Amino acid sequence: MGHAADVDEATEQLLSAVRELRADLQRVRATDQTTALVEALAETEEEITTTGQAGPTRREHLRELLADSQAVVTFLASAGALAGLLGM
Repeated sequence: MGHAADVDEATEQLLSAVRELRADLQRVRATDQTTALVEALAETEEEITTTGQAGPTRREHLRELLADSQAVVTFLASAGALAGLLGM
């Protein structure tokens, strides 16, 4: 997938973090929480690549899912990077 034409630097960083966490989650044992997080990450990636941004509702949903998955994703550096970009 290509990027939307006018993706700002912060959104580009978010997209990179989304992709990295998504890849990392493919290597851990799936739980209901991580499955929901992987789906939300895919939706976020699609939203960014088609519209050039991830809306506030999408970002809030990711924050909630990261919090719900904290026990599983704590050891993933990519989760920390994404959490930082989401203001957690």
